[in-house]
Amino acid sequence: MKKLENKKIEKSKMSRLIGGGFVQTSSTTRNIQNPNGYTCVQTTVDGYNDDNGNGKWDRNETKSTCSQIDCNVN
Repeated sequence: MKKLENKKIEKSKMSRLIGGGFVQTSSTTRNIQNPNGYTCVQTTVDGYNDDNGNGKWDRNETKSTCSQIDCNVN
C-alpha cells in the first residue's frame, strides 16, 4: 500500500468546493484492520465555515468534521 500523506487544502480552494470561507483546523489519518484482514485507511478533517472572514471560529459559525474510510480491496 502506498504511504499516504496528509495534505492541508488551501482555504481558497476549499471555499470553491463548499462555499463560504472553509478553514481546515486539523486532519488525521490512521490505519484500521477490518474483520476480513484488510487494512483500511480512515481520514478525518475538521474545520469551520468562516462566514465573516476574520480567520477565527466565532459563535455563530458552523464547525464540521468529515471522516472517510477507504478499503482499497482488489
